[in-house]
Amino acid sequence: MNVSISKFDKIGKILSRDEFEGFSRFIIPAPPGILGLLMRQVKLAAIRRFAKTWNVDDIVDGLNHVVSLVKAGESVHYDFWRKEDQDNDPHKRDTALFHFSVAQKTPFILVCAGGAYQTVASYVEAFPVAAELNRLGYPTFVLHYRTGKQNPWPAPLEDLQQALHFILNQADDLNVEREGFAVAGFSAGGHLVASLGTTNYGYKHLDLPKPGALLLGYPVTIWENMSRIHKQCRNTILGKQPTQSEVDGITILKNVNGNYPPTYIMHCKDDNIVNFENAERLATLLKELGVPNILKSVTAGGHGIGLANGTPAEGWVKDAVQFWQSQR
Repeated sequence: MNVSISKFDKIGKILSRDEFEGFSRFIIPAPPGILGLLMRQVKLAAIRRFAKTWNVDDIVDGLNHVVSLVKAGESVHYDFWRKEDQDNDPHKRDTALFHFSVAQKTPFILVCAGGAYQTVASYVEAFPVAAELNRLGYPTFVLHYRTGKQNPWPAPLEDLQQALHFILNQADDLNVEREGFAVAGFSAGGHLVASLGTTNYGYKHLDLPKPGALLLGYPVTIWENMSRIHKQCRNTILGKQPTQSEVDGITILKNVNGNYPPTYIMHCKDDNIVNFENAERLATLLKELGVPNILKSVTAGGHGIGLANGTPAEGWVKDAVQFWQSQR
């Protein structure tokens, strides 16, 4: 199929493309049953029914970037869990790692989209960001981690750990540098990525090098002043009646010290899904601890804006990369 994806294509047509054979369920995850069948009949342009802040043009660009790499003969999809691991825990088959390569060997960035720990909306946030990072000259990986009540914490973190080990162990074959990598995350994916720096779940406990930087878009860092979706996010990974100790354990702000990686945060003040306080309090704490950080505070834009093209936050990804590079 030589025709590029259009926002007027039905989702079912997009997922049936030859370029996505074998991994289409990770491209635009659809709910099971009748809702999934109905979703496949919807045109991509109508995806904004789910969230008005989603940028359809960016989504199209990200999906076409995947297509272009496959057409160029690149290997873009990897199983990072071994078959024996998947046999022991079938839920590990619901994971994937996407590789967006560049010619030059440089440090890489791994991107984790959000989705309230109920899905992974890589098509909204991670694929468009990966396309932009490739244009900036950086090899990029996109992680589809386990979600849903059947995969409580720390299952998503185990996926992030395993994916990073997979990349680092095959760095030469993947044409990336091992040192100074960055990890980016959005919303619930921002919570997942922010956990890499914590004292209880962070890189030292995961036998990983310290990331060169964490790049966070409207991340979940606290479990207070929660919206309905924010609370659903917590309940998905901890259950509906978690203990205070369990909540404290996944609260980023309660598990941070001066060894936290340099961090860039972007958050809109009008975000009605994840309150701006999540970013503000993390930035304040990191400053007190002497950890290099930047908080890009944006007046308007809302939640789930990804690259944020067409909003006051436009260009933040390029700024975040410059921050990351300044820490090297």
